[in-house]
Amino acid sequence: MPGYQPLLPFGPIHNVSLFSSHWLDHRLSLEPEYSELRDEAASVLDTLAEIWKQQRDRVERYGNEAGLEHGFIQPVLAALGWKLKYQAQLRNRKPDYALFIDDASFDGALRAGHGTDAFWSFPKLLADAKAWGVNLDRRSGAEREYPPEQIEWYLERSHLDFAILTNGRLWRLIPRLLNADQPRFHTYFECEVPTILKRGSRGRRHLSGSATHLTIFCASTFSLPPSRSAPPTPGDR
Repeated sequence: MPGYQPLLPFGPIHNVSLFSSHWLDHRLSLEPEYSELRDEAASVLDTLAEIWKQQRDRVERYGNEAGLEHGFIQPVLAALGWKLKYQAQLRNRKPDYALFIDDASFDGALRAGHGTDAFWSFPKLLADAKAWGVNLDRRSGAEREYPPEQIEWYLERSHLDFAILTNGRLWRLIPRLLNADQPRFHTYFECEVPTILKRGSRGRRHLSGSATHLTIFCASTFSLPPSRSAPPTPGDR
């Protein structure tokens, strides 16, 4: 069973059993569609850098999810190209966000009706946010589940393929379907956004790797046809 697979030791990118590390290290930059998206990601990073410049002294002081979401998480999702529906009903619960790649899918979901199963045929992802200091791998306060369990519940009932889990500092992409060698709750791809943005402040030449990997979170990545948008998993060659 593959264990923790860091792409950059002690760095801001962590591939934990989700993708093939060989693909991330050596082949991603050669994929034509991801080469195209890398330029877009560099532009996205410019926007994120401006958001971070404004929010870096605030993120730890908001004190709750709502303030962090409004000031930082929602602007980051928008910069990544997502259309947002806040607290869309899913059975008897409400994930923080349903994420859409364009206005057509967003309008289709609204026509299908809030709280209906048909609504969830239109988003590409869902997302759930926590407060800045919340550990994404532990239960906090009176919560009945820890964050990965919440995401699993949402994915199983929405039938979406991926979800984003974030506390603002860490951004984690989590799949619904797992191969036999991908451990439950320990299969994800994660970016530490503030560290990426701090490195970016030293100049564009430092952005190439981080910008390439940030494309994985962009809406444009999920608008690619399935045969082009699905990178290999650890068991693939």
